[in-house]
Amino acid sequence: MTAPISVVMPTGGRRPLARSLAAARASAAPVGGELVVAIDAAAGPEERARVAVEADEAGAGLAVGTRPGASATRNAGWRAASAPLVLLVDDDVLLDAGAVGAHLRAHADGAPNRATIGALRWPSDRRITAFERWVERALQFGYHEIGPDGRTGWWHLYTCDCAVRRAALERVGGLDAERFPFGYEDLDLGLRLHDALGGLDVRLLPDGGAVHDTRMTLGEWRSRIRRIARAERTWDAVHPDHPPTLGPRLRAAAADPTPRAGRWAAAIADLVPPPLARRDGWLATRAAIWWEHDLAARFVDEQRRLAAG
Repeated sequence: MTAPISVVMPTGGRRPLARSLAAARASAAPVGGELVVAIDAAAGPEERARVAVEADEAGAGLAVGTRPGASATRNAGWRAASAPLVLLVDDDVLLDAGAVGAHLRAHADGAPNRATIGALRWPSDRRITAFERWVERALQFGYHEIGPDGRTGWWHLYTCDCAVRRAALERVGGLDAERFPFGYEDLDLGLRLHDALGGLDVRLLPDGGAVHDTRMTLGEWRSRIRRIARAERTWDAVHPDHPPTLGPRLRAAAADPTPRAGRWAAAIADLVPPPLARRDGWLATRAAIWWEHDLAARFVDEQRRLAAG
């Protein structure tokens, strides 16, 4: 009997999957969902062996990407899945107990152009840094931009916790592993689904969420922002009629002198008790200006390097 929904978890093989797979299995089991783990083609033999053991222990199928990158890995996963509905879940995501069922119910009418997403939240068992709180809203997710009814469009398609019909993925050939191996791959998939299906009905599910079981640092984002700069340059070439908003914002931030107080605000942001470090407070505002300027300078530098050839 074919499962009604497949939970597909791509991984680069660098992090243990036990917690993420356990949460996915617990969420999928009540509705008869299947699990598929897909490993990046760039993973080494030891990483592949460990992931294979973890997948087997979780009762999950295993697939391997045809080329390195997040897009190719996700494609390998959904192509190995058997269900008509595919729930893509990142390997640092702990699905809520009812999340898989929520996605399945939201697709019960079989609408071919619907995609559902679940909001990620930080773990409750550790202190979330000021930088993590800022980068989540400023650069990574826009859940706060979605209205109370949860209905939005292709620009909010986040494949970290996203269900879409397999037939829709097949129609557009899945994610673009060649042009968008990492960075802007979600946006590109959302836009191509929108164009192919005559509009994409994206819905944020209040009961389809998960815990984002990861840590983010300024050092990590200094590397990531350069990958984003490269992806945005590709986006400009592939989708000239849909100019991104991030690049212009970061270029403006890089050109704007940063108040010296921002460096100190960023340095002490995590020394202030959470009740006093409001997101809209003086300290958080100055720290955010500093972080954005720091990352913007690297974004601009990478795009200039690319333009120079």
